[in-house]
Amino acid sequence: EVDNLDPSGVTLIPNTATTTTQAFTWTAPTESNFNHYEIWYGENQSDVQNRTGTATEWDDDPDDAALATRTTVSTTITGLSANVGYYYKIWAIDDFGNFETVSDVQKYTAAAVAGAPTVTATSSTALNVVIDVNGNPASTTFSIQDVDSSDYVQADGTLGAAEVLQTYTNWGGATGQAVTGLSVNTQYTFKVEADNGDS
Repeated sequence: EVDNLDPSGVTLIPNTATTTTQAFTWTAPTESNFNHYEIWYGENQSDVQNRTGTATEWDDDPDDAALATRTTVSTTITGLSANVGYYYKIWAIDDFGNFETVSDVQKYTAAAVAGAPTVTATSSTALNVVIDVNGNPASTTFSIQDVDSSDYVQADGTLGAAEVLQTYTNWGGATGQAVTGLSVNTQYTFKVEADNGDS
């Protein structure tokens, strides 16, 4: 028996992501000689599309044995990095090497929760805030909020109602961000939130 027909009907839908995982569901293809599914992923779209270079393969051996079953319609890819935009592309492959694939999708993993910032007084009306990135990549943007007033630190160091998102570097890096125009002899509490790349 020779089968020269590609599997048909597969889709790929990204679901919940954590800082290190990405879950997927899909529709099972029509195929009487089904062999396995492959999901290729990585940060380089061309490599993912061509199953080469820096792209990584997620398949039935050794990642998820259920991917050798046609009626399997979900999997969770593990070992990812926080707040990174990955491209994903699925292939349904039969015993004769025929395959169906669909357009790749891009999805970010969740950003890691920022650590507590380091806050020091620099004058009677100013404080310095240093962000703890907690493992997020350099491209991650953060907001700094005064908990009591709900105002956000602005790019110029004042407090204002608008949320301002900047990278760790733009918030001063290890030197930190000066927050100015504060009230004398007043306690301030700041929290930092990391913004997910899909936002």
